[in-house]
Amino acid sequence: LHVDPLGKLVPIDKCMGRKSSLNWLVNKMAERIDPAACKAIFLNNAYCQKDSDFTVAKIKEKFPDIPVETALIGPVIGAHSGPGTMALFFVSKDGRAEN
Repeated sequence: LHVDPLGKLVPIDKCMGRKSSLNWLVNKMAERIDPAACKAIFLNNAYCQKDSDFTVAKIKEKFPDIPVETALIGPVIGAHSGPGTMALFFVSKDGRAEN
């Protein structure tokens, strides 16, 4: 899912399997990120630490010089999205913060 400029959640694509979806997430970020402007990448998770660790490792393979900060998704968003949710935040090539 992607949050559009109006704040609505919009589906982007579908993947088969968890690892495939996490790899897709990192690859999509790699297409859109502006490494020069992005001072940090933020990855939030809803009680899926192993998946978070896997994703951080994949991000660091592609962008070893950009720090990756992780945190748990809070109870307000977590109540809507549920366990296993991952959220990735970065600055894109068009200068917008992406998620």
